[in-house]
Amino acid sequence: MKAWESIINTAMLGTDKPTPAIADLPEEVALIANVIEASAGLDKEERYLQKAAVIYNYRQSGFVPFQKNDLPANKAPAETRPYCSPEAAGVLNAILGEENDQLLQLWLMQCCKSGQLLLPDVLPVVFEKAQKEMALRKVVIECSGNRGVWLSKMNLMWNWFTTIADEELWQMGTPAQRSEILKSLRLSEPAKALEWLQQTWEQENAAGKLELLKAMKVNSNANDLPWLEGLLNEKGQKVKDEALALLKSISGLSVVKQYQQLLRESVSLKKKRPY
Repeated sequence: MKAWESIINTAMLGTDKPTPAIADLPEEVALIANVIEASAGLDKEERYLQKAAVIYNYRQSGFVPFQKNDLPANKAPAETRPYCSPEAAGVLNAILGEENDQLLQLWLMQCCKSGQLLLPDVLPVVFEKAQKEMALRKVVIECSGNRGVWLSKMNLMWNWFTTIADEELWQMGTPAQRSEILKSLRLSEPAKALEWLQQTWEQENAAGKLELLKAMKVNSNANDLPWLEGLLNEKGQKVKDEALALLKSISGLSVVKQYQQLLRESVSLKKKRPY
């Protein structure tokens, strides 16, 4: 509409410039514009604003949005797994309200183990959580199903959803990415995470070894003991200290048993003699 272009130009250049002419307005709008122009109590700015309001509303009422009927259908494929129960969904909503990433991670792990999916309406909220916390991403992907893959393509910030496979990222990623991959894998497949770390251990520098050992705290268990005990012979003191701290956190540790035996041999209780 030519009159609307004139309104925009006047807004940018000022009311001293020509305002929309009555002749340029549709007949229905021109009737109202004539009444506004005839109002003696209005200055130029007020006349401009009132005409702009009328023209804007006329334009909105008659504006037809762009339509293209030959666009391909874009919908998510049907799911092959069931959604979680309403009760489980209620627990998830409570966790999201508490802003507790640890509980969220636990809920997602249980959802994966049961072979179920997140309800569609909560996907954007969970995606935003995983955007900020990389450790959540693997389980979020597993719980999101086909709709999650479809939805992830709607937002460039969610491009992590269909990025490089974990194993490739483990081999080629940055130190931070490799640490997060290890943490995530420890949650679902701790033995596999240990195997990956053992395969690359000799190629890691001291700083890398230290960070990866910290990632091994996730889901640490007795199966880690033999390898961790071997790290006590490492050259780097910080790596040895971290390995020992990790060892001490695992029950059934042989070195702890050795300390206990040493204490038993070093301490003896004697009966107090009566005076």
